[in-house]
Amino acid sequence: MDRRAVFEPLERRELLSANPVISEVVARNDTGLLDYDFDHSDWFEIHNRGTSAVNLNGWHFTDDLDNTTKWQVPVATVLGPDKRLVVFASNEDYVAPNGELHTNFRFTSEGEFIGLADPAGQLISSIDFPTQSKDVSFGIDENVQGYPAGHQGRSSSSFCACQRFVRRYLERQ
Repeated sequence: MDRRAVFEPLERRELLSANPVISEVVARNDTGLLDYDFDHSDWFEIHNRGTSAVNLNGWHFTDDLDNTTKWQVPVATVLGPDKRLVVFASNEDYVAPNGELHTNFRFTSEGEFIGLADPAGQLISSIDFPTQSKDVSFGIDENVQGYPAGHQGRSSSSFCACQRFVRRYLERQ
């Protein structure tokens, strides 16, 4: 009997990880994107920059740094790798029949904070945005892969204000 070790090649394995970040904010949506109720609610976008899907059910959004669990995503909301999701900051606290998420807070156009916290309430992404102009979004620079040193998960210098049209969102759907 031949007792030599036989090695079989293994399939390729990669460490998969999700990386949801708040990527864009519109805090003065006067004539842009309409929500399910045909309102021009303020909105923000989540982008999963990771290589695996993330289920946002149980995650939290907040406009209050002292209350990182202010609004909890109430339903299974799977965000695939490199996918985006618009969430309405309408202060209506519901899930629309078409699946749109509506938080229990809204923004002020004078500038504010928006944060994303994991199910344990740990803040993992946030934007401090300045005074907003009508129908102009404020978002991250997609070429920046993380936060600048010393910002402890919160950043203002890696964000840029940019004009984006609703068409960009609709084309992704």
